[in-house]
Amino acid sequence: MSQFLVDAYPSHLLPATGSIDAAWKRARINFFVDTWNTKANTYWHNVLTKDSEEEKEQLVKDLISTVSKEIEPLLQDAAPFFGGSSKLTLAEVITAPFILRIYTFAKHGLLPKSLITGFEGLPNFSRWAAEVQKHESVTYIWDEELQVENLRKRIAKIKAETK
Repeated sequence: MSQFLVDAYPSHLLPATGSIDAAWKRARINFFVDTWNTKANTYWHNVLTKDSEEEKEQLVKDLISTVSKEIEPLLQDAAPFFGGSSKLTLAEVITAPFILRIYTFAKHGLLPKSLITGFEGLPNFSRWAAEVQKHESVTYIWDEELQVENLRKRIAKIKAETK
């Protein structure tokens, strides 16, 4: 759906087709989003439902390792946003909700704080994530307390169903 919208309503989020440079930027953004979604994003969901701190910490290590190997290099030219952009791109539009949740849930103890500590050791990712979380269009409808409360309820329900 996001791809359809940016194609239907051209903006700074994604360059319009028609040039080699635009095709390259579109491919890089698509690769970044796909890499995040297929290689990194599932880890933090799994951490939420683990009872054992040992299991949680192993998943956190796996996530940090994956972000270090797969995402960190893709953000080397972030300035402050993907691909050297000074404005949000489609890469941020698609990944920002997850970044915001990860940092918020760690802040509230729903995810281990070691996750954020690990991310801080990744200079490209940590700078990029900090900028993403500050952007008004990412946070303008974000209700942190409601999201934390809803997640606590969902975790309790999932754990009750699995017992």
